[in-house]
Amino acid sequence: MKTLVITATTAFFAAIIPGPALAGCANYTDGSADISPPKATICFERVCEKTTVDFDCANIHGSQKGYANGWRVYVDADRKPAVAHVFRSRARPRIRPRQNYL
Repeated sequence: MKTLVITATTAFFAAIIPGPALAGCANYTDGSADISPPKATICFERVCEKTTVDFDCANIHGSQKGYANGWRVYVDADRKPAVAHVFRSRARPRIRPRQNYL
């Protein structure tokens, strides 16, 4: 069995030499992705919801992710330090209190 040894010089040059930038999106709601949407659990204010991912995009400037339950996460990587925006785009469905009918 051979051991791969990476010297400090090799690691330094690997870190500073630019490689190809990867960017792209996956939309799990329009049928263009060949896989089912990834599952996720989102917890906010001590309430957890199981949901799926609607879309996921990333490039050198940041990333965006949307969930089926309305949560959105946007990361602006152009700012130093990077800024994350998290919000819910759809109103939560209100649950009516149970009423006793006579």
